[in-house]
This record gives sequence, C-alpha cells and structure tokens, in this order.
Amino acid sequence: MLLSGMGFFTDAYDLFIIGVVMTLLKPIWNVQPLQESLVESTALLASAIGALLFGRVADMVGRKKIYDFEVLVLAAGALACAFAPNILWLIGLRFILGIGIGGDYPVSATIMSEYSGKAHRGMMVTLVFAMQAAGLIVGPLFASTLLSTGLSHNIIWRVLIAFGAVPALAVFWQRRKLKESPRFLHANGMQEDEPGKVIRIDRSVEQSHSVSFWDGFHRLVNDDKLLLRLIGASAPGS
Repeated sequence: MLLSGMGFFTDAYDLFIIGVVMTLLKPIWNVQPLQESLVESTALLASAIGALLFGRVADMVGRKKIYDFEVLVLAAGALACAFAPNILWLIGLRFILGIGIGGDYPVSATIMSEYSGKAHRGMMVTLVFAMQAAGLIVGPLFASTLLSTGLSHNIIWRVLIAFGAVPALAVFWQRRKLKESPRFLHANGMQEDEPGKVIRIDRSVEQSHSVSFWDGFHRLVNDDKLLLRLIGASAPGS
C-alpha cells in the first residue's frame, strides 16, 4: 500500500504544486496568460497519454517490469523542470513529467488491487487513492514553509518542483524488489520461480493471448459491457 500510495502522493503533488509555482514565476519571467495555461494543462494532457501507454504495456509485459521504470520517468521529469531556463522549456519538460504521472496512476492502482485479498481490497485501494489528498495538502504547506524563510522566489519555485522527485526516488529501490502480481501471473499461465525470474507453466494461455499493443483497445471497443462500465467510472471524475 505504501509503495503504491507514494506514487499517488507524488502524482498529486506534481500536478497541483504548479499552481503555487506559477504564482511565483509570473513576475519573474513575465509569463503571459496563454503560456501559464499551457504550463498548467500540459502535464494533465500528457498524463492521459502516459496512462494509455504504460497501462497497456503493463498488461503486455507485466506490472513489475514497468513499475520502477515509470517512476524514474516521473522523477526525471520533476528534476528537469526545476532546471528549466525559460517558459518554453518548462512546458516541454512538464509534458515528460505528465507521461510519468499518467504511467503511475493505472499501474499503482492495478498492483494494489491485484495484491489485495477480496475481504480488504476496497479498503486498500481506497487508502492508496487517499494518498492523493496527502499530496495536495503537503504541497501548499511546504510552499508556505519555504516562503517564510525569505529565500528568493527564483529558488523557491525550483525547490518546490524538484521536491516532486523525492518521494518517487524514495520508493524506487523497493519497487524494484517487488514481486510480480500473482493475479497477472495466474492470468498469463506463469509463476515466479525465484525473485525476478518468471517462467511460463501453461503454454495454452500464451497461445490464446495476443501481444499486440492495440489488441487491448480493440477488445475494449468491441465489449459493450466493459466499455459502458469504463464510461460510467470515468464520468464522475470528468
């Protein structure tokens, strides 16, 4: 729960701290309204792309293989944004950050769901999503603390953005040691013979599953019941 929840904490922090950052940055770089809108919306757009990309790849190759990689993309994006020399660089680097954020959302939620037993699955997944609220709270509190120190605003905004890499890197090594999801292994006729070594025990499952990247999307569109559930679950968030 902590490994997955820390991803949601970081995602929320990175997405919403930019509001505070832009307040500090506008007078320094003379940011125009259109530029401000692009900075604040680029990561959200990229997160949708990242979710589709990493979510599908995780279905193809496994959760473990992608789980530590996407958190590195997230951390690298946050650090790079902190060193942006101008507004155009910041917009582009926020796009990279958004890809990492989008990748973490579906994989973290799926891993928590697949690791949890039926009796506690709802509670565990809820706790993971609750870490998002913690990220929303910590961001403004951290900003208030830095502002009270009297540091230059040009330093503060960079520290605020760079801090987004700290929780991501803090769980990186533990994510590397995480075992593959048992439900993913079972669904694909596999088992983990030893840590990090997965073997296939049911060849018939391999033959019945396509490895095409687009196969999952085709199945979704062709399954009216599943598509309806997806739309229903997405609508409240919209």
